[in-house]
Amino acid sequence: MKSTKLIPHSACFTKYVVTKITKRLESNKLRAAFNEAPKLFLLPLSLGSSSLALLHILDQQLQHQETRSGRRSFRLHVLFVDQSTAVQQPEYAQAWRSTKEQFPSHSYSVLQLQDVLDYNRDFASNLSSLSAHSSSDCHSSKLHRLEFLLAGLPSATSKGDMIGVLRSHLISAFAKEKCCDSILYGDSTTRLAERTLSETAKGRGGAIPWLTADGQLSHGIKTVYPMRDLLRKEITAYAAATNPPLTSFLIENALGKNPSASSKNTTIEDLMGQYFESVEQNYPSIVANVVRTSGRLTAPLSSNQDDAVCNICKLPLMDGVEGLRWSGEQEASSTEVITSKEDLLSSINRESSPAKTSKEGHSPAAEQSTRAGALKDKTCQPNQLPCLKLKTWGFLRTPVWISLGVEWAQVNGFNFAPLALGSIKPLGWLQDQMQSMSNGLAGHEYDFYPIVAGSKWLGGHSEYSVLNEGVPYWLNGLVPLAYGLDDDRLKSQTRQVVDYILDHQQPDGWLGPEAPGRRDIWGRFPLCLGLMQLVEADHTSASQILPALHEFVSLMHTMLIKNVGYKQFWGRVRYPDMIITLQWLYEKHSGNSSHRLLETMSLLNQHGLRWVDYYTQGKFISEDLDMVRPPITNRSPIFPYVHAVNAAQGMKAGAAIHRFNNDASLLESTRRGVNWTLSYHGDPAGSITGDERESGQAPNRGSELCTAVETMYSLSYLYQAMGDRQFADQCERAAFNALPVMLTDDLWAHQYLVVPNQPYAYPLNGPNLFWNTGDQSILYGISPNYPCCTVNMPQGLPKFLANSLVQAGNNGLGHALLSPARVNTTLPSGTNVTLSCNTTYPFGNTLHYAFNASAPFTLNLRVPSWATSYEILAISNAEPSPKIYDDSSLFPDPHTGMLSLSLLQSGTVEYKLHTTIRAEDRGNDTISIYHGALLYALDVGYSDSIINSISTHHTEKIPLQHSIPKQAHDHIIKNTKPWNIAIDPNTLTYHTNDTANGKLPNPIWAYEAPPSYITAQGCEIEWGVEKGLPARPPLKGNRECIGEVREVVLRPYGSLKVHMAVLPTVRFG
Repeated sequence: MKSTKLIPHSACFTKYVVTKITKRLESNKLRAAFNEAPKLFLLPLSLGSSSLALLHILDQQLQHQETRSGRRSFRLHVLFVDQSTAVQQPEYAQAWRSTKEQFPSHSYSVLQLQDVLDYNRDFASNLSSLSAHSSSDCHSSKLHRLEFLLAGLPSATSKGDMIGVLRSHLISAFAKEKCCDSILYGDSTTRLAERTLSETAKGRGGAIPWLTADGQLSHGIKTVYPMRDLLRKEITAYAAATNPPLTSFLIENALGKNPSASSKNTTIEDLMGQYFESVEQNYPSIVANVVRTSGRLTAPLSSNQDDAVCNICKLPLMDGVEGLRWSGEQEASSTEVITSKEDLLSSINRESSPAKTSKEGHSPAAEQSTRAGALKDKTCQPNQLPCLKLKTWGFLRTPVWISLGVEWAQVNGFNFAPLALGSIKPLGWLQDQMQSMSNGLAGHEYDFYPIVAGSKWLGGHSEYSVLNEGVPYWLNGLVPLAYGLDDDRLKSQTRQVVDYILDHQQPDGWLGPEAPGRRDIWGRFPLCLGLMQLVEADHTSASQILPALHEFVSLMHTMLIKNVGYKQFWGRVRYPDMIITLQWLYEKHSGNSSHRLLETMSLLNQHGLRWVDYYTQGKFISEDLDMVRPPITNRSPIFPYVHAVNAAQGMKAGAAIHRFNNDASLLESTRRGVNWTLSYHGDPAGSITGDERESGQAPNRGSELCTAVETMYSLSYLYQAMGDRQFADQCERAAFNALPVMLTDDLWAHQYLVVPNQPYAYPLNGPNLFWNTGDQSILYGISPNYPCCTVNMPQGLPKFLANSLVQAGNNGLGHALLSPARVNTTLPSGTNVTLSCNTTYPFGNTLHYAFNASAPFTLNLRVPSWATSYEILAISNAEPSPKIYDDSSLFPDPHTGMLSLSLLQSGTVEYKLHTTIRAEDRGNDTISIYHGALLYALDVGYSDSIINSISTHHTEKIPLQHSIPKQAHDHIIKNTKPWNIAIDPNTLTYHTNDTANGKLPNPIWAYEAPPSYITAQGCEIEWGVEKGLPARPPLKGNRECIGEVREVVLRPYGSLKVHMAVLPTVRFG
């Protein structure tokens, strides 16, 4: 038998600790008499220091008893509850094995938290009676039911409460099954003090005796806290003093005791833990006094023993409470008293019934939001009831009444809330570009392009995929383009399409042309995003669109429960887009469907593929996928995660899910996922390399146009949801580099793929390097290679504009994505603000703001992480007085990068950023060159030949509905200068012709149009071709100049349709 011995010099301290525990056990009369059978105790083990120390001491006592008398007075059964399905929990398997090896004479069990639904059927039934999901419980897994239950909770505190109740039920039920005499918990004085004040803060002071005192019955089982007289720091010292130290198999914070970095995710328990951690070090007597005081509290029981406990948390109820009153109502005559579940249901039904006008002309609907707000505040009376005599979530300080139709739970807010579509208008070069979109292919697809004009969605026969995503993609981009420009022609197009689709909504609520049995919900996701944006921009459309959306959501909810229409992986990895629409409906237009909206979010997540699992070590593929064996095909289980467009859309999954399930671990997973994706598979322009599968970082592999616009949207959403500055930086990089390089100057043609080292753009004959795209992939045309990018590209710049300015707090406006724009909006405080930003950014780095507001407000300006310094050069009407700021007197928020300026009602601000040339390593002694937000690539010359044939891959057999516009061409673009150049990075020099108020050429992304460029010294080297494109750059030792050293020019990447963006380095002199 193994034995853990104590270090000799710690014997005195050890005796102190053991004596404390022994006395506590004896005071509770836990030892069996000599002539009695040994008692069985259940020891719940968290693998933290307290419970492990208790196990160690009890094990030592049993060994001592056996040595002295040959018998043991009690037996131990050790239980670990795996809570990883509910909270972030470190890996415990190794620590658990080590514990069993160290203390082998006891029995051990591991249970999953969801097992409580098996062990306690009555409890599971009570939970089901609260859940809107109860109708489908019999068809759902335990995990599904647990996840749904927790997803409906409104806060981190209430989620923690529920997990605690579930754990307590599970432990007690298991103890009953094993016929245990008592449950021995390892809670220290410090932990009991934290619980005491936490319960008091939550208004449940009356529950303290049952939750902290020895001897109280936990669901019929006696509970004892043998460590209650020891501080946490004493137990920690004991654990470190054993030999071997118990600390060697701890999994600290296994139950999520690390406080969240976000105040939204911080629980009351977290705050109390932080408080007592400090107090314990300097004032341990305070901790002890809290526990001693709570120990003097008595626990009176209800006189009605037949109805003495809450149906959920099983804590006893007290007499003398009439019922639950509406919050905020003081007068007895106007107070609604609820004394039964039936009263509650009746009241809620009145609250959620359709609006009716009384004989007096009074509309109850007008009061509904006020009453719902009052209902949300209803809680147990502090120091009176632990819970209610109702089947409600009585143990929660802020209950969730989701099953009863009340909007109880709330999705988490944004760090920076989006503004209504149409409130932001483009200025300067951004207006020129969006107008060119209207005049170009995006603005005319409805007129002639068969995937739109002849779509099955509109009564035609054209589609490029059984997914029927063409028109939904197009609408998702055209709505923000139409309302960003305030373009009546484009608005008319969107309304005609929406009218047709909604007029042909099927009787069961389905949107689209598919018959039952052939339906897949994925294509509805971008459609619903388009409809959401249309309601935001044009409120008159709400009466038509919102009922249709709710009908579809009701059908989708049913389909998800039945697990139909959600089989293909496209929707199961792209579901965050649908969750965004559902959260918008929930927050702004929920009607009586709040519970259904929340459950549909949860179902999409539960049946979807888990990005959080993929973003973990060992699962995420960081190497070049071409090298992975066995090869990854489109049938590989991992393929949905490594399809580049999926990867772009999936980046926002964690943030979207976190908004309704409040799992803070999803935010760290998101940061990790974005970082890994762009670090291991990102191209130098800010998009994801993937043709179509991710392709590592090889500079001769392609990145899809769909990937670029989806990357932009995901990153802009992440900055709003999470506030991390790098998301905005990365969004700008994609918008100012990856997007424009794939579009011709007139925006009538585009590429399917762009390659970082692409000195020509024409059909590649024969085998190519791409994983799954054809010879037209890098051709500029209407529909090269595949039509998805033709219909999906319109969302790029319009959504960038729509997310460029944001609401910052109650009375603030933030410039999140820097660009020329104008906004008119009313902030939550009621302040109306009109603000314009005139700038040549990103071609110049000075931004001029003019503002007019109805009251003082705060302007927040983002400082990009690449900025070496910044200045507020001029400011008028600041508060308290005009002042000049620079980076020594005004500091940006380290998380968001926002500078905060307090402004009066009108005035101007001049803001300037400073930066230098940056050379980013791309491996193998190659670099990409940046200045500010722009990537600079080698100018290899430019020759554009227009050809009349139209690249319509997969659509050539579809008759065009109208004549093809004369502007619609394919282009063959070639280089006119050598592309096989290596440069000396020490010779890089930045040049600009830009002036602070200069007007930029239109189109700004034409060859040689941007006002800035970089020069360097370079030379030609031997550099081969592989399958039609430049091979990977030669190794460093093979870079001998084969021509003279000369000056070469690098220009903004977006203006070079043929280019070399990843350059090998050499050193001259």
